[in-house]
Amino acid sequence: MLIHRPGQPQDLPDPEEMWARWALAAVLCATSEREGQRSGLSGWWLDAVRGGLRMDDRGCTWWALWRWGEGRFVLCGWDESGELIEFEPPVDMFAGAPRWLSPSRLEELVDPFQFGCVYWYEHGRWSRAPYPDTLWDDGLDIGLNSALDLEAAADLRRIDVARLRADIEELNRAAMHHRVTERQLRAFADRAVASGASSLDVPAMLRALDASGIRNPGPGT
Repeated sequence: MLIHRPGQPQDLPDPEEMWARWALAAVLCATSEREGQRSGLSGWWLDAVRGGLRMDDRGCTWWALWRWGEGRFVLCGWDESGELIEFEPPVDMFAGAPRWLSPSRLEELVDPFQFGCVYWYEHGRWSRAPYPDTLWDDGLDIGLNSALDLEAAADLRRIDVARLRADIEELNRAAMHHRVTERQLRAFADRAVASGASSLDVPAMLRALDASGIRNPGPGT
């Protein structure tokens, strides 16, 4: 994905596409042990407590995506390449934001972290606060590419990405249309284990799939 530095709203994909890809990464990373954790998580996950999708590599970058009502989304995060937090004079990341986007509520959702940039979506387009001409990078380029990296999520579970890339792409296409089925996910897990992956927690993956919004709602799924 090509993203300018600093990021431009038009760089961002459709939020439903972003949600589908990110949600699938969270499904691939789901385990029963992680479901019980309330802090210290890394990788990709669906936040059962605060809602939304999260990604954190516990060091260099973290990102979050929320649905904020009908047709509205909020994306925020931080990457070590970003300059907004320490930029002088300070940049108001909520300048021009709609009234429904509460800075205090967003701070509660990401606590104890401090976000490095904020983007919001409504009326069919992404927006952000204006940046000074001298700002070089807000972290969106490296950060968002990391957050949407399905292969990295698969690799985290020791899935052989090289051998199962076609299967991952097939799952991603199904996710884009909200048509991932239980049968499809179980078959993928079986192939992953047969290819050398450690045993995947299929029940946890299915629970994450149910919560993700990318599962096929039709009969026989």
